[in-house]
Amino acid sequence: NALTASGRDFRLMRSFRSDRGGLAACYRLEAAPGFRFVWAAHMLLDVSETGRLVVEPGTTSRVWPDHWRSAEPVPVVEGPWPSPLGAPLDGLTSDASALFFMLLGPGPVTVADGAQLTLRLRAEGQPAAIAIWRNLGGWPEASPYRSIGVEPAIGHHYDRDLAAAGDVGIVTETGVAEWELEISEAQP
Repeated sequence: NALTASGRDFRLMRSFRSDRGGLAACYRLEAAPGFRFVWAAHMLLDVSETGRLVVEPGTTSRVWPDHWRSAEPVPVVEGPWPSPLGAPLDGLTSDASALFFMLLGPGPVTVADGAQLTLRLRAEGQPAAIAIWRNLGGWPEASPYRSIGVEPAIGHHYDRDLAAAGDVGIVTETGVAEWELEISEAQP
């Protein structure tokens, strides 16, 4: 059940396994030692107005308040979860806002909406994060809609070429980087 994608400078493999009541997506990146990369799993979720993001309070949150509407460079704000900008971001009620941010660390992050979907990224030695695209009717301005994206990520920046040292994944001297994304669900 392995899938492989190859580029000019890399080879990425993904396989799946079911264990501990959930699913694990296992990744292996082969490239030259020192190869810089960012990676994200992009999951768009259908979450109701009563849905919530459950994250360890105090988790460092890196926010790009105008990521989706301004040209580079986009200013960055960091602060503790759940209120890195002052107001809490854990509720998912449509409030005509749109925001992209990253929760720095491997998680877990739980999306609670009746059932609970929990994501944890295991990426030893890599800068792990969970990126969130929280569009609660704020984008696009002409015809806004609702979209919740939960994106486990390697890297603390959305763009490898704009990221500072330490904010991207690095292939080790072995020529390999490996990580796992664990997904589990619990019913109320």
